[in-house]
Amino acid sequence: LLAHTYRTNGDSRSARRHLTAALKSLGIADDSNRIDRARLMNNIGVCSGDVGDHEEARTWFEKSVREHATSVSTLNLARCYRELGDGEAAHELLTSWISHSPTNADARLLLGTVAAELGRPDEAIATLESLIQSGTTGPAPYASLGWVLSDERHDYEAALRLLEEG
Repeated sequence: LLAHTYRTNGDSRSARRHLTAALKSLGIADDSNRIDRARLMNNIGVCSGDVGDHEEARTWFEKSVREHATSVSTLNLARCYRELGDGEAAHELLTSWISHSPTNADARLLLGTVAAELGRPDEAIATLESLIQSGTTGPAPYASLGWVLSDERHDYEAALRLLEEG
């Protein structure tokens, strides 16, 4: 709670310090505290990213995913890889996660975006069109697909129709 208050007030360094202390207070890692440890590691990663230390954030997100992967920690790690310029690692992680959780719209949206950034417009279009057809999302996949159609395919008419639909 104290760490949340610090982060809410823009003091992610203090939040990180308190989260690290909470992690240490759990003692020896075992199955009884694995989920709590993973959650704390993820939150330390978030705070590290907030202060611009993306390498440290990556380390904490990786630890969190190894301890107990959740969609939140996996997406945070993928976003961190992307922030650090490692689109291939983000792509691999998201592809693996989606194979276990195929209905995760956030992961599919990020995968479509990463695929486009990696110069894989066919994959990006297929991923984003599938996401749109699922009917479970808001406007974000429309915007991402519009970007791919206009910037990668130079199909401005299709992009405009899509954006009007979305």
